[in-house]
Amino acid sequence: EEITVPEAEYQVGWSHGREKLEGDKLDYSKGSFYANPLTEDLTNSMLERRRLQRKQLNDNNSAEDDINVKSGTKELLKWDESLHSIKTDEELIQLAKDNPAFFAPNVWPSNCLPELECAFRDVG
Repeated sequence: EEITVPEAEYQVGWSHGREKLEGDKLDYSKGSFYANPLTEDLTNSMLERRRLQRKQLNDNNSAEDDINVKSGTKELLKWDESLHSIKTDEELIQLAKDNPAFFAPNVWPSNCLPELECAFRDVG
């Protein structure tokens, strides 16, 4: 139960006997573990990206800012152009609440299988 997320429709964490093979017959022959390999928490990553975008706009893309922004952060800023259609952070938070299967943060079995997180991340 530590790593099941029913409200996210089992799209993160452990899923066993939740998928249907034929009609209404649940598949108990396998289990799956799902996690987002790009970020631990998509909503927080998107909010951080928006904050960095606002900072860049406020700084007018100064040369000094370019020097101080880490290369990983620059890539993060370019990653999602669709954020322009979401006008406020509150809209993004509401979108995440309305779509938990897409925005749910990763869950890890830190109590029952702590080595899984590192192994999963290493595989990518």
